[in-house]
Amino acid sequence: LSKGNRQEEVARLSSREPGTESFLILELKSIADVGLVGLPNAGKSTLLSALSRARLEIADYAFTTIRPNIGSLTYEDYLSVKVADIPGLIKGAHENRGLGHAFLRHIERTKVLSYVLDLATTLNGRKGIPPWEQLRDLVVELEHYQEGMTRRPSLIVTNKIDEEGANAMYEVLDVYSPFSVYPYCIRVSCTLPHMYM
Repeated sequence: LSKGNRQEEVARLSSREPGTESFLILELKSIADVGLVGLPNAGKSTLLSALSRARLEIADYAFTTIRPNIGSLTYEDYLSVKVADIPGLIKGAHENRGLGHAFLRHIERTKVLSYVLDLATTLNGRKGIPPWEQLRDLVVELEHYQEGMTRRPSLIVTNKIDEEGANAMYEVLDVYSPFSVYPYCIRVSCTLPHMYM
């Protein structure tokens, strides 16, 4: 506003005429370049803390993360990539089970999907979900929530590659997956040099 227009506006506002009242809900539509998507306790927070300087609560129980955490990866050429650790999704999230819609809304606000799958859930007698079923369940939940969401650029990060028998799981997933698959482990110095490049 010019000085004259500003003075007119101030005069109008101070004339004690009734004003208008509005109630607005504002929602941030973009939170990160990459969203780490997975079941609860898949290793998303661990991965984000290894890739960035983010300091996250990491524990061995489901739903440690209840709101997205953001980490920043800065490369030598000063390119910066924001990565969001999305809270874990469960079956039925698209029907709002387990805070499903709240968690799925965060995924809408990322450009790239990085599915984080736990390779060790069925190893050594554990009664978990095999990684290819984890992927299927995640894709189904995303598509039921918003058709076309899984058409975004995507990749898979497989966690716990260091566990005995995990390599065989990785190889099966790598052969049948429609996305690039990258193995990962935090306990030994496994690295992901090409994951986000």
